[in-house]
Amino acid sequence: MTRGLWAARSGRGRAARRGRRLSLLVGLLLGLLVACSPWPIRISRPAAWPCLPRGFATPAPDTWNRIMPQVRAYFYYRKQAVLRGDIRVLWEQYPALAQGQDPTRGINAEADEVAAYTRDGRPPVDGQIALTAYEPLRVRRQGDRWQVFVHGWEEYWYPRPQGGLDISGQEFLLLLTFQEDEEGLWPLQRTDAVTLQEYHQCRP
Repeated sequence: MTRGLWAARSGRGRAARRGRRLSLLVGLLLGLLVACSPWPIRISRPAAWPCLPRGFATPAPDTWNRIMPQVRAYFYYRKQAVLRGDIRVLWEQYPALAQGQDPTRGINAEADEVAAYTRDGRPPVDGQIALTAYEPLRVRRQGDRWQVFVHGWEEYWYPRPQGGLDISGQEFLLLLTFQEDEEGLWPLQRTDAVTLQEYHQCRP
């Protein structure tokens, strides 16, 4: 059985659902604090994520130029899926993410994210994702596999009946695994998000 790269994962059923609700609540409170921040969002942290597996490093310029178009594309379609309230927008681009889903372990859990950001059947009207809000991207290569660690912030906006916008957002820590094929393409094979339980286990 394939295991995630993060710390040991546990928690099923109601505990997992409570964890996801708490994560969104924490994200909402943080979102209110940074709602008026200028673009790009950058949030101060005392230290880098301490549980990142060994071998990750800030990419060299040539690696950055190869990796970033793929990373931007993933987050573009992820955001479009949330704004449309339809996970198929993302899965049509990355069919592998429709397989092997395990939200309790953070594996290919985008469908849960889309559902969480949909309120009463209505998706948000807009949003933004800051890929390096907390720390720079890190990259590790293993043969023809490229793994990219992203520690960022995302938020989405909802119209209020009395006017103005509400915000729902959260910090995210995500590992993207790409596989370079013979044609030089970079199909995304898997995403692995740090769960709330892992987040608390790994804080120094």
